[in-house]
Amino acid sequence: MVLLGDRFEVRAYYSDNVLITKHKQVELKPAEYDSCVKMLKMDHENINKFIGLSLDGPDIIKVWKFCERGTLQNVISSNSMSIDAFFAICLIKDVAEGMNYIHQSFVSYIGSLSSATCLVSQGWQVKISDYGLDLFTNISQQMDFLWTAPELLRHSIKKPSKHSDIYSFAIICSEIITRRPAWNLEERKEKVDDSDGKNDNVFANRVNSFNVLVDI
Repeated sequence: MVLLGDRFEVRAYYSDNVLITKHKQVELKPAEYDSCVKMLKMDHENINKFIGLSLDGPDIIKVWKFCERGTLQNVISSNSMSIDAFFAICLIKDVAEGMNYIHQSFVSYIGSLSSATCLVSQGWQVKISDYGLDLFTNISQQMDFLWTAPELLRHSIKKPSKHSDIYSFAIICSEIITRRPAWNLEERKEKVDDSDGKNDNVFANRVNSFNVLVDI
């Protein structure tokens, strides 16, 4: 089994590679089938193409187009890659354009937006993946909480929205600009509500440098 990030598996489909995500078996209603048909028709340069569902077997499998350069998370964290201000702006713009397209579509919101669900094509375009089908939208992995809006974590709202997507988008922007995880769980010693100003200064310096580079 070949993994792409911690969410996608790479599978062979005839002579091509595809990406799959696995979900617990549930009974699909006519509305879900209709949504699948509509998703097949969705087309934008900044969303990853939905290929279909596989209902045979113990799991329901979503099938997506393969993206050669992996996840945006992997690109950001790669020490061998240089990301200048122009490239960073292009990455951010791609995510914003894809998110806007989905927000304007019948899908309405993404719900699972993160740098791990944004894929990068051979031509360095960012494509949002793992969107749509409310039935399968859930926070299945603990690390997903890092991109989840506080109101969802507090359960003050029951399902994702465009607003919660914007929160996730801001986290991705932070990752791209700083080239660091938004929340450093390995090195962080203080609690979330503690602050000595050090982390704030580091982030502010990086943002100021970025602003100078792009002449804001």
